[in-house]
Amino acid sequence: DIRNVTVLIDKGGGRVLVLEENRVLDTFPLRNVHGGVKFSERGFYVPTRDGWVAYYDLWEGRLKAKVRACIYLRNIALAGDRLATSCVLPSSIVLFDRELRPLAKVELKGNPSAIYGLGEDGFVLAFRDIPLVGRMDVDGTLSYFEVDTPLEDFFIDPFREFIIGSSRKEKKLIVYELRTLRKVFEKDIDGLAHLFSAGFWYSGGSFYFATRHAGSTKVSLWKMYEWELLREIDTGGTGFFVRTSPQIPHLWIDNGDDSFLLLDKKTLNLSKLKIAEDHRVTHVEFSADGRLAYVSVKGKINGFYLYDPLTLRYKGMIRAEDPAGKYNYLLKRERFSPALLGEEVFMAKCWGCHHSTREAFGPSLEWIVTNRSRDYIESKLKGLLGGSMPKIPLSFREIRALISFMEAIKHEERFVERGEKYQ
Repeated sequence: DIRNVTVLIDKGGGRVLVLEENRVLDTFPLRNVHGGVKFSERGFYVPTRDGWVAYYDLWEGRLKAKVRACIYLRNIALAGDRLATSCVLPSSIVLFDRELRPLAKVELKGNPSAIYGLGEDGFVLAFRDIPLVGRMDVDGTLSYFEVDTPLEDFFIDPFREFIIGSSRKEKKLIVYELRTLRKVFEKDIDGLAHLFSAGFWYSGGSFYFATRHAGSTKVSLWKMYEWELLREIDTGGTGFFVRTSPQIPHLWIDNGDDSFLLLDKKTLNLSKLKIAEDHRVTHVEFSADGRLAYVSVKGKINGFYLYDPLTLRYKGMIRAEDPAGKYNYLLKRERFSPALLGEEVFMAKCWGCHHSTREAFGPSLEWIVTNRSRDYIESKLKGLLGGSMPKIPLSFREIRALISFMEAIKHEERFVERGEKYQ
């Protein structure tokens, strides 16, 4: 099942591991990995700090290409049939096709903080040192837009409507409309919000994100689209990441010690999971089905520790010299970000009448996505069509999330059927 493919980075060993659940499918050498793995339908791309990008084809089960984009690379992004690298040295964007054949080099006015893909609409980037946001087409045409302050860290919301950014100098969290770059919100915060590693979830009719603050003991919880700071939590330690998935009841927050802080997504109650005495846990990723949590643990016994994220029971370990990032095919594909929230909307609003695979009070979700068009489903969700089922009040973003979830199920079933390489 390609959805449960997870890529693990062993920095100390200079290798990349390809897993399906707890089974190592393959490994290949690659050093100085940095900036986040990106997945396509066929495989994944791994960047390194010193400017290399490697492409691994999952269907062929092999490392297929490796190319150097620059001397010092920040991160990579996918949009349309293009891959873009944001480079610090020299300050530029280098464009490739999906086979890593170079297409264009675009010089930049400043030091990029990151670049993100916008599907078929190209890319967006910001800068650490100048107050500009760039929009770039897939052919490399770049336009600049002024903003209030350099966005040293930022993300694009799951529905691709807003840029949420932070500034170390100004100590603010700022929100801009993505289409117009009109500022819609700003608030003073403690330090620099580490937005690249934020976690997203849905609960009680609203969408949320949580983020750590770089160099701070704070975690802040925000209500998206209403742009409200719900709470700041002083964790007593410094960490980097907030992670969750639709099947997981908690946010997992690393804290620079031997434990994870677990924040209940419904009640916001905080608990602690001790992983390994006298070790340091740094980063967690989950399998797409929510049955496994992969935890990077450093200390006397380094490795990727496996846990059941529901029972919190230890399930095993994969040894590594310096375990670092982990990236799941489904959870880390930006095109599925609305669908992941849509799964939580489905469980909250629809699951009582529509089981995922079996008929209940209404037809199963599997039957609906197979036999109904998008227009029909959207009209039904908006209450424009009659029927015996009770009408459920839904916001337009809840509807978008649900439709994305259904389309993801329909889309991914085709690729699961093709996953013969590792059967």
